[in-house]
Amino acid sequence: VYERIYPTKKINGIVTEVRNPNPRQLQQLIKKKTERLVEDSNSLWRRISYKRDLDEEFCKRIRTPDTVSLPVMYVQIKTHKNTPESFRSLIPLEQVKVRPIISCVDSPIERLSWLITTILKPLINEIPSHLDNLYKHLEELKNIPKEQLAGRKFFAADISALYTNVNVQGCIDDVIELAADNKNKTRFYGSNIDRCA
Repeated sequence: VYERIYPTKKINGIVTEVRNPNPRQLQQLIKKKTERLVEDSNSLWRRISYKRDLDEEFCKRIRTPDTVSLPVMYVQIKTHKNTPESFRSLIPLEQVKVRPIISCVDSPIERLSWLITTILKPLINEIPSHLDNLYKHLEELKNIPKEQLAGRKFFAADISALYTNVNVQGCIDDVIELAADNKNKTRFYGSNIDRCA
């Protein structure tokens, strides 16, 4: 169904394929990178904990353990978007429609990611366009007065490349603003959102 993906490396800003990587060198590189991420993650968390004077036991729970692994990216094939014929023959990788998934389980950033997610999750309900599920969406559509719908048509759109050109700093600023506007609706675990703004 798909072609083999070879490991790559970046040389002078250009990504190139490595056809026959040395397994031992690859393992050493992964180990070194993982240790560095653990060190950076724990250093960041120590600075945050010290600045915010957070509870020591809580800080230990968030600290990244020494035995971790790098995040793993894998894909799920979108069976509903690929033709049945594509599963019967070898086709080029770029033609297979997939959903990329990054698993951070046991990674250096897993616990910090959990903390940020826990803080921000209650704020999702403050976004007017957020829908919990299809049933909520259908209920909202049913509640639109018929007069408002007169002469209008519904359409569905599919997105081929979401988040390709997102301004990261702009997103961070928007999230901080949303959190500051709704600071009484979430728990910040000793952090102060006013200091972020």
